[in-house]
This record gives sequence, C-alpha cells and structure tokens, in this order.
Amino acid sequence: MKFSIITPCYNAEKHLESMINSVLQQTYKDFELIIVNDGSTDCSTRILNKYASIDSRLVVINQENSGKPSIARNKGIEVARGDIITFLDADDIYAPTRLYQMHIAFEENTECALVIHDFNRISEDSVEFSQGVISQRWQEYNMSSLFEKKHSGLISKNEVYLDFFHTFFYIWTGSIAIRTSFYQKETLLFNESLTFYEDINKWCDLVVDQKLVFLKDVLSSYRDTPGSLMSFTLAYNLAGINFYKQHLYNPKVELPSKTQHIIKLKLDKEIQDTMYLTAKNKKTLLTIKLSLELLKNKFSLSNMTNTAKQIILSL
Repeated sequence: MKFSIITPCYNAEKHLESMINSVLQQTYKDFELIIVNDGSTDCSTRILNKYASIDSRLVVINQENSGKPSIARNKGIEVARGDIITFLDADDIYAPTRLYQMHIAFEENTECALVIHDFNRISEDSVEFSQGVISQRWQEYNMSSLFEKKHSGLISKNEVYLDFFHTFFYIWTGSIAIRTSFYQKETLLFNESLTFYEDINKWCDLVVDQKLVFLKDVLSSYRDTPGSLMSFTLAYNLAGINFYKQHLYNPKVELPSKTQHIIKLKLDKEIQDTMYLTAKNKKTLLTIKLSLELLKNKFSLSNMTNTAKQIILSL
C-alpha cells in the first residue's frame, strides 16, 4: 500500500525542513511526498532541491504562484500514484507512526474509503497548546459515548456529514487519508474557485455514501501560524456564510429537521459575527445586505435590533 502525501508550499522556509523530516522519519516507508512549490520567493526552493537530491521519494513540482492551496493540492493529486492520498501543509508535522497506523486501519477495514485521526495544535515555536483537539471537542459537546463509538470501527454512511453540523468540522486537512480506488480522480479535486472552506466542502463531498474509520490517536500537529490565509477574517466569514447556505438549501443528503435547525442557528451566528466586522470596517452596503440575510434567516425583534445597531455603526 503506497501513500501519496501532498503538500502545497509557498515561502515556508521557517518550518519546511521540520515538515519534510517528519515524513522521511515515518516508520512506514512506502510513500511519495509530493511538494508543489507555489512560486516561493524565499529559500524554500533551495531546501526542496536539497532534500529531493537525497531521497527519491520526494517529488518537487514548481509552478507560478496561484495564491490558492486548492490549486497546488490539485496539481499534486493529478500526479499522485499512491493507493492512498493524504495531505500535510508545509508548516505542520506528522507523528512518526502516522502512516503505519493508517495503513493498518485500511488493511483491517477493507470497506472504508477514508481514515481520519485526532491531532494537536502547536504554536509558531512548536509549543503544544491543545492536545487531542477532536476528543476535547467531543467532551465539550457531552458526546464522549459517540466518540468511543466512532473509534470502535466503521462509521455508517452519511453519519459524518450530519455530524459536521451537529458538532464541528473535525476533519482537518492533515488528519485525513483517502483510498483512491473508491473515487474517480476528478472527484478528489478541490474547488479552485474557493479561497476559503475549499477543504471542508471537499470533505462533505467525500464522506457522503462512504464508510470511514476514526482513530482517536493523535497522529499530526497543526501549527497556528500568523499571516496564514485564515487571518483574513472577513473573507473567511463570508465564505462561512456561503457554506452554511449551500448545505442548508442544497444538502448532500436529506436533512432531519433537527439538523436544519442547527444549520440555521449556525448561519445566524455567522451572519451576526460578519456584520460586526463589516460595520466596524465601515462597509455600509455589505452590512445592509447581511442584515437582510439575517432577517430572512430568522425574523425576530432581537435580530431587527442588532441589524439596526450594526448599520448605524457602519455609517
């Protein structure tokens, strides 16, 4: 079983070697690390060339800067030769047994299309500040029994899709592995028109009508890096609004009334949070547009009062 690890890279010199070393030091050795160098202008190219000359499993693809991780990831997917496709961003790291444990999970569960696992969050300077993010969140939602259920074996079709909206999006890009034989290649490609939420949208596509295994082991670490795409808060929030609207009005599966209610509540909160940002930045027309969206989603005295306040603030 061969793994194809796909990494978009743009000006990642500070953490690039740590990422590469975390892959090369895997206890499971049958993999290719495909790094798509998205027009880096720092020392990333030199670092990539050095490692590629040492280990033939590292494949470097150079391209002009696209500004979108989705485009770089798609380039990697197109050339991937592995039985399993998985991802790792240029500033994140794998635990040494990550590939081995996922290999075992796929071998023992031949029906599963996907394996996901828990992960840590680490600081810019590699200080761990949140261990087992998924298990923590399950406990916050008082769903420990469901967490254990997910660890016990195959998760039923569409259960994960609904869980996304009942709790939170617990698939992170560095915590998922995909069995390629279960999908057409084009199905695996990310939507290149999206700058934000392109990953979550893709996971929603992939989990529908498929079975997966969840490992509660912490097998990778996500680095909170200043200046990442997620720091563009307003654009990210607007993408979140579009995401919830899409899955409320055009869901992948039939939504129970409870799930519809939950999505409406989350959409309501996303719009309110975004209105605060647009009003603070004096974007009056956008604030008015969002106020109409909010009232359409949930017409109430509270929302009317809130929209009036935000519009006045934006003037």
